[in-house]
Amino acid sequence: AMDSLRSPGIRSKDRETNPERLLHLKRICDMLLAAGYFRARVPILSPFDKVVGGLVWGVTASNVDLDVDIIFQENSTIGERVRVSEEIVRALVKMRCPHPLQPQQIQGLDYPPLFKATQWLVSRVIETRALTQARMRNQAEFRFGKSLKFPDETDDASKHV
Repeated sequence: AMDSLRSPGIRSKDRETNPERLLHLKRICDMLLAAGYFRARVPILSPFDKVVGGLVWGVTASNVDLDVDIIFQENSTIGERVRVSEEIVRALVKMRCPHPLQPQQIQGLDYPPLFKATQWLVSRVIETRALTQARMRNQAEFRFGKSLKFPDETDDASKHV
């Protein structure tokens, strides 16, 4: 699994080689994978693309009306990386994330604060999913109760035919 974080398809300047930094990256990617962000395991993506893609996914999957449109492109230029980092910072502030990030922490892949913010964001995604499922289940039960009946609930007249 660690080898997929050292993929030969990544430009050498974007590749992690420090074992401690690789471990931090792996922990963040594992957490994103467990929550459903499967691009975190794509071997040709750089660490920046995995982490930032996961943060953008988490903000979007939280379904919070932020009035922030984060457009993220993999293999982006320095200018695009700065812009997306600033947008993530603004989104996390609007979401009241208790682990605020600075743009330079995102751009420089400062893993310890990124881990805390990602962990919080993943918990929001899971919470949002649970609320959405409960709302859908309640709507389905309400609709079923209004329009359909179980076979044993049909009126007695039809049983005597």
